[in-house]
Amino acid sequence: NGVTVGIVGWSADVPPGAAGGSYSLGLTNAGLIVSNSAATDAGYVNTFDDKIYNGMTVMCWAKGFPGAWNPWVSKLGEALAWQLRINNAGPNSCWSIRGTGGTEDMTSSFGSNDGNWHHYAGTYNATTGIRTLYVDGKLAVTQSGQGPYTLSAFSHLMIGARDNGGNTFDNSVAGFGNYFTGKIYDVRVYDYALSQLQIGAAVPGLPPILASQVIPGSGGNPGQFVLSWSGGTLLEATNVAGPWNTNAVQTSPVTNVMTMPADFFKVKQ
Repeated sequence: NGVTVGIVGWSADVPPGAAGGSYSLGLTNAGLIVSNSAATDAGYVNTFDDKIYNGMTVMCWAKGFPGAWNPWVSKLGEALAWQLRINNAGPNSCWSIRGTGGTEDMTSSFGSNDGNWHHYAGTYNATTGIRTLYVDGKLAVTQSGQGPYTLSAFSHLMIGARDNGGNTFDNSVAGFGNYFTGKIYDVRVYDYALSQLQIGAAVPGLPPILASQVIPGSGGNPGQFVLSWSGGTLLEATNVAGPWNTNAVQTSPVTNVMTMPADFFKVKQ
């Protein structure tokens, strides 16, 4: 449940791959407050605070770019907690987490401000110390050596805006701001860091992602080359120029013994 601030409505303009009959959230200088997500709320639950302290994924589809460092999804993200937003210097998408060390405003290496739908996914893993931003399923930027982040239990989770300290549903309070004009679809928050393949498999409309892993041989056994993909058709060829044929196995992952002749693979959508 949520409380709207500003002009918020439903739009039939949705991203590629969206289910029939779906709607996006259309915002005009507006935002959505997620109820019970701040410690000052009578029915507060800690779903978006210490429940995602050890790992999280925050992702959404968005059409339109926020202005001046503003977010698509936020739990404050200024001095405390996090926000999936833009870096106004680019402007490129940005995955900001406070207190982890390193570059807090971790910014995409490529742009997506073209007026089209794009998918943004920020992940954080406290165990591995890795933080990553994906744009349209592609790796945009990553950082290692990340420590624990600083919680902000007294700020609401917001979509298309930021709770800068108002901590109340009184919409006149100046704490709510940094509003968005555009469309947002399928906002998700997980309590663990999804892999690139998991993001690709979970989000309709993203191009298929092909990943590989080499398992070294041991004890006289040959090594293995494991291919995983999130969608589409796996093709193979004995020459990079082709001809390309459909692989006999179409269930990910596929394991190849490394004593086989050279082979090339790609995924077709």
